[in-house]
Amino acid sequence: MSDKMMPFEHGVLGVLHGHWELTLKSPLVIRHGSESNAKAAFRQKSKDYSKGRGIGMGFAWKETEDKLNDSNKEWSEVTDFHYNFFVNKDNHLDVAYSIPPSSIRGALRQWTIKCLVERKDRELFSIPKKEEDPSVDLEKRMRDARDVMIARKQGWYEILSLFGCTFDIDPNDDDPLTWVGRLRLTTNITSDPLTHTLEASGQLLDSLDGPKNMKRHINVRNPIDRVTMAAKDGGLHFGMEMSEGEQFAIDLHILNPKPTDIRLLVMWAQDIQDGFLRFGGLTSQGRGRVVMDEAKESYCIYVSSASELYKKIMELEKPSLITDVLFKDFWINAELTRSELSLVDFSLLDTI
Repeated sequence: MSDKMMPFEHGVLGVLHGHWELTLKSPLVIRHGSESNAKAAFRQKSKDYSKGRGIGMGFAWKETEDKLNDSNKEWSEVTDFHYNFFVNKDNHLDVAYSIPPSSIRGALRQWTIKCLVERKDRELFSIPKKEEDPSVDLEKRMRDARDVMIARKQGWYEILSLFGCTFDIDPNDDDPLTWVGRLRLTTNITSDPLTHTLEASGQLLDSLDGPKNMKRHINVRNPIDRVTMAAKDGGLHFGMEMSEGEQFAIDLHILNPKPTDIRLLVMWAQDIQDGFLRFGGLTSQGRGRVVMDEAKESYCIYVSSASELYKKIMELEKPSLITDVLFKDFWINAELTRSELSLVDFSLLDTI
């Protein structure tokens, strides 16, 4: 592959950091891993009460196997929200609910494909396994994909340059169509600890154990058979959701930002505000709607002195030289608003 196709042809000459703070306008659903290891236990009522619900409700996060295997069927499975283990300040293993960056990144990628690529071309870089679809001509699909990348048509080059290309081709090919993406993401739940509660059926529950770092609730769903339009066998499904009103932050780092990246950032931000771009699962059922706090939205561009863009940033009214001894006199940075980003000629970043 020509070096000119690679996202880091001249190394890293600039970095764009963006910071978003978001508030949920509808619950967020992000499941933890596989179904087998992501189950908590929920009790709708105590077995001491033969009638009614909501009396003696309970929730258990650890050691749920005995409860869920109880022949009395007092406890039901709850598909849990995504969580991570970490070492706390007391040097003990702890656990917290979290929003995986891969989930946000995937939503941004899928939305970008939907906006930039025509429907007939959206499966071009999704290669099915031969046993799943014997009719597909893998060699032709790979040739078509390579031709599209070389011609930089259909929006795919911009998408894969930003998000990465892991196109599965012949392992013996010494000119692979594979590279790491220029976009990095981190997330952080920032909601007020005083609001962290657990609800079910509109009632507060005493969480016996497990993560307590966000307000969440147990949602009840009854799957519908699309043919008969009746309830499917298997009864009610319980799932943990991050509650409306909770807040989280997203930090975006884009290496060697390009004009297309800036247009995408502006599009993402606007589509988030308009409710089109949502996160997590069950978005077709209204989940994952967020709104951005535009007063806290920020961007900072870092540019190497080896790039022509360095001179342009120096001409701005608010650049500042990086004082770190390793980068002093070699890199410059400037805080910009979303509208100011669109005025910077990022095509100069590739010029040295």
